[in-house]
Amino acid sequence: MALRGSDRPHYKLVEIQPRHFEALATSLADPELLPAMTKLAQDVPGAIERVEAKLPDDFASSVWASVTTGLKRQAAAFLKAAIAR
Repeated sequence: MALRGSDRPHYKLVEIQPRHFEALATSLADPELLPAMTKLAQDVPGAIERVEAKLPDDFASSVWASVTTGLKRQAAAFLKAAIAR
């Protein structure tokens, strides 16, 4: 799956910059899309907590740490860019 809306599609989450999400929202001409994306990024910590509470006790902590670190990093970058606008 790819994020489209910029000059080229981006397939790796780590390569997707906040400006790519903004370009996608602009290309779709939906004034509610970018605020919805911002809300989604703001909800990442709570979503992580809710999912963590449902994980089985034997779920690999290294996998969980890797996933949540990446999610938090991407959400923080998105919100930082949103504030700068």
